[in-house]
Formats: sequence, structure tokens, C-alpha cells
Amino acid sequence: NDYQNRTSMSNGKKWNVSKSADIYCSKIQLEAWQHLAKSRISNVAQCVLDDAALMGLPKALVKHENDLMHIAKIHVEYNVALRFIERLEDVKSQQPELFLILKRLCDLFSLDKLREESAYLLETGYISGKQSERIRHGVDELCLALRPEAVTLVDAFNYTDTILGSYIGAGNGDIYSPYLDHVQNFVHESIEDRPIYWERQIKPLLDGEDLIFVD
Repeated sequence: NDYQNRTSMSNGKKWNVSKSADIYCSKIQLEAWQHLAKSRISNVAQCVLDDAALMGLPKALVKHENDLMHIAKIHVEYNVALRFIERLEDVKSQQPELFLILKRLCDLFSLDKLREESAYLLETGYISGKQSERIRHGVDELCLALRPEAVTLVDAFNYTDTILGSYIGAGNGDIYSPYLDHVQNFVHESIEDRPIYWERQIKPLLDGEDLIFVD
């Protein structure tokens, strides 16, 4: 009930998107999130209550485990989008030079997650096929617009190499040498563990030899 009070969307309302530019409006995005969160959580909660009356709450929770995990994901993503949008107002007034990039990043997160839920939004009649298409195209356009800033945005999270767990994005910027060293230093427990193409295709490449393919 508390969740429904905080996401006061009326049943039967349609998404207010009539042109492509509308999907970039934060208010309109939040309306879709509110509908999605309220509708999915209410539906799953009712299913759990109905089954709990028949089989008991523990069994009902097990039966709907996947649905419960899904609505938990929606709850988290909705709140991330909400807080992101709220913080953008501070950025706009305090660091206006960053606003455009962060607004695009916020839009990308919000629209990409709504795209993942578009099947449900279509099933409930909240969005139309054309609006679903606009979400998909919007995600593509935002990816293209943010591509020049991708490295800077990832670095801004300041993940350590240990957390990344990948040579791609490592602090020293060296992608290729660590991968090559890793392969060259890899020791098989026995020669039988090597795939049949190792001697013909992999070893010559690591040794700097020309590849010769023999049938």
C-alpha cells in the first residue's frame, strides 16, 4: 500500500509520448517507471496473497520466487532513475558544463531499462508499438552520442583493477600485452589438454611464425 501511495498512477492511463523528443523528458520517463513499478509489484503481491491462502505463505513465496526477484530489480532500477533525475537538477545549477553529458547518461539508463520491460508495458496497453520503437531508437541515438565520452564516464566511477577483473579498462591503459602474457604463460596440466588446433594455429602465432594451414 505504501508503494502504491508513492507511485500514484491511475489505472488505464497511457504514456504521454506523441513525438520522439518526448522520451527524453525526465517527467515522462518517471511516469512510465511509476506505472511499471506499481503495476508489476501490485500484480505479483496479489498472486502471492492468493496462493498463500491455498498453500501457505512459504510455498507461495517459493512458487513466485522469480517474479519476486524481478520486481525487486524493477524497484531498484526505478529508484536509481529517480535519484539520478533528482541529482541532475543540482548538476544543472552547480556544474552546468557537465549537465548535458550526465543528462544523456541518465536518459540512456532510464530508457534502456524501460526497453527491457517494453513487452510488459505493451501487454498492459500503457505504451504503443510506435512508442516502443521510439524507446529503442532513443537508446541507439544516446549510445552514439555518448560514445566519445565512454572512457571518461567509465573512469569517473574510479573502479580499481581488482574490481574490474579485466585487462580492458586497466589503470595503465595497456590492453594487449597482459592478454598476450596470460596466454603465453598459461600452463596445461598435460599435453592432452590442448585442443587439436593448438600446434597448427595457436603456437605458431605466439612464436611469431607465419601461419600455415594444412589439411
